[in-house]
Amino acid sequence: MKNPNYTYENIVHIQEAYQPSAICIEIRPRDFRNNPSLREMELSAIYGLTHNAVVYPIDWWTGNARNERREHICQ
Repeated sequence: MKNPNYTYENIVHIQEAYQPSAICIEIRPRDFRNNPSLREMELSAIYGLTHNAVVYPIDWWTGNARNERREHICQ
């Protein structure tokens, strides 16, 4: 709410303009539903889920990183 570069409303307007089919949220997958992070990430996740976009939590690649990344790359 206090970022001088953008507001929460700006984030929603950008997503409405692009109408993404997938949104990647920078948070570890294991923390995605259990440990809320920045409000911008929460807002983007809510927007995606209410507009039928797939929401991917990405940040820390564990296990076989190449295979896990491959699952989340839009082609």
